[in-house]
Amino acid sequence: MLGPVPDLMLACGLGYFLVFLVFCAGGSPLRLAQPAFVSPLLSVLISGPHYGATLLRAYERREDRRAYALFAVWATLLVYGVFAWSLFDAWIASWFYTIFLTWSPWHYTGQNFGVAMIFARRAGGEVTPWARRLLHYSFITSYAVFFLVLHTLAEGATAYNPDTVQYETEIQSLQLGIPTALGHALIVFATLVYAVSTVGAAALLVRTGNSRALLPIGFLVLTQALWFGLPISFQYWGLASGLDPLDSGMPHVYVFWAAMGHAIQYHFITVYFARASSSWPGHRAYLGKCLAAGAAIWTLPAILLAPDLVGGWEFNAGLGVMVAAAVNVHHFILDGAIWKLRKSRIASILIRSERDDAAAPIAPPRWRVPGWAVWSVLGGFAAIRIGMVGLEEFTFKSAMQSQNLSRADSVLDALNWLGRDSSSRRAALGDALAREGDTEGAEAQYRRSLELRSTVGVWTRVAAARSGRSDWEGVLEAYDAARRLPASAPSGLLRGLAMQAYYETGQPERARAVLEDLASRADPRAEDLARLGGVAIAAGDTTTAVEAYEGALRLEPGRHSTANNLAWILATDEASARDPSRAVELAELAVRDVDPADLNYLDTLATAYAAADRPEDAIATHARILGLATERGDDAAARAARAGLERLGGG
Repeated sequence: MLGPVPDLMLACGLGYFLVFLVFCAGGSPLRLAQPAFVSPLLSVLISGPHYGATLLRAYERREDRRAYALFAVWATLLVYGVFAWSLFDAWIASWFYTIFLTWSPWHYTGQNFGVAMIFARRAGGEVTPWARRLLHYSFITSYAVFFLVLHTLAEGATAYNPDTVQYETEIQSLQLGIPTALGHALIVFATLVYAVSTVGAAALLVRTGNSRALLPIGFLVLTQALWFGLPISFQYWGLASGLDPLDSGMPHVYVFWAAMGHAIQYHFITVYFARASSSWPGHRAYLGKCLAAGAAIWTLPAILLAPDLVGGWEFNAGLGVMVAAAVNVHHFILDGAIWKLRKSRIASILIRSERDDAAAPIAPPRWRVPGWAVWSVLGGFAAIRIGMVGLEEFTFKSAMQSQNLSRADSVLDALNWLGRDSSSRRAALGDALAREGDTEGAEAQYRRSLELRSTVGVWTRVAAARSGRSDWEGVLEAYDAARRLPASAPSGLLRGLAMQAYYETGQPERARAVLEDLASRADPRAEDLARLGGVAIAAGDTTTAVEAYEGALRLEPGRHSTANNLAWILATDEASARDPSRAVELAELAVRDVDPADLNYLDTLATAYAAADRPEDAIATHARILGLATERGDDAAARAARAGLERLGGG
């Protein structure tokens, strides 16, 4: 089509294979070292324009708009109607995302097979019906293996995201729920058919002697395997090849490069097709139009549906995924309609290299928007999308690294106008302001973060900022807001701040209720219970503290700090909590296997021995503390040890 090297590199997957080899050599360190800006930047410059190429193909010419009206108009309205619905219904959003997730590899598969057929027919030799059929089975069953794993294994559904940008979204794909035994049997069957059909197709193609077709078809079969079949099979069967692109499942970086390979392949075909037209504007003008149209379809929905306007989700928390789903599903539908090799116009250009002069001229409409005006507006969207990458990946990060926090705030305000404000970036800016002591500025950023997406983590930050100002009512407001979040629970730190706030506002019974609520949950953490115990003992509520520490030790019996704190209470409390024998048991647990020895833990042990009427053990422990403190140069601990010895008559 364009020559052996560009054909193989761009259309047949040789370029991706070389990238694959580079990552095989570099392994996971190379994968993890890929700069964060690479994905969004190349998505704008390469992936985005390939969607624009489809829009040009379906909408630019009036005759094409008429020919594909069912898809270009009615299917488009349906897709974007579901998209609008998904923004207000999480169940619809999840299914819409699942359709995108499942359809995407099928779209890639169809394109790979179509390109293979183009090169097979351009080679001039005979491709027998059985060779074509077996090759078709090879591509279909490669996808079938992927589909079955995706909808049988839970980890399969979360390991693959066909979009080229990572989001922080909470939207998850839904599985079809294929029973494990049935799914396993079907995967085995599809894998066998895949292997047999691939080998059979290769044998028949070799037998025809059509050597010109073998190399491009071979690379396309290999590309299909590397994109989907092999990584998902290695993951499913737990195989190890020693090659990171195969052994690591399907992490974002490798899916991203597969998406780039697909987009470049698509550009190759669309550019070749467009060049056959008598109205071909040249490569720069054509690719510029693709960039502008692709940028518009990705950018405009995010601006119009931003949370501050009519939307409900911020871009990174759901809107971005839904835009990706709508753009891609729309692209899949149009692509399936406009590229069919059985259509004479398509075949004459892509296979026979004829000029595109089959379309009869149609009278222009009486009124039309000037082309320069349309493309100027669309070009503006391209500039906006490229600018957003610069602001997000370079300007904001640079401002944060240099501690130019006012500049970082200005960048986020600019991104807000573009529909790309971010709750996580606002929270990060709030953290930076809090570290500088600007608690009011920090809380302002936290509040903006919560306007975009309410999370327990940011409410905890708000409570911490308010506790620093002794705004205890504000702390309780943050705690109550976090408790109201669906499917969430306040963090241990937030519970501790709330408990402290209840003590400070004279509500000890409600402080105890915080502990009871945490302990009643299915999966309380020992460290959270221990934190609440510390808050309670600081407030003088030994009963609640003992209950919290005991709960923590039931979950984590070897927790030294908790054992020490509880031992001190049981050894020193003058009321009902006193239990010297239990104090000794816990204090001995606290010092066990602690190397180097902790002088505070040893002091608790000495105190517990004294409370349990074991003066010899208490004297020996104080003497040990004195020796260690002297050796370490800890004068305060040495003085305390001497005082203890004097009290016990061992000095």
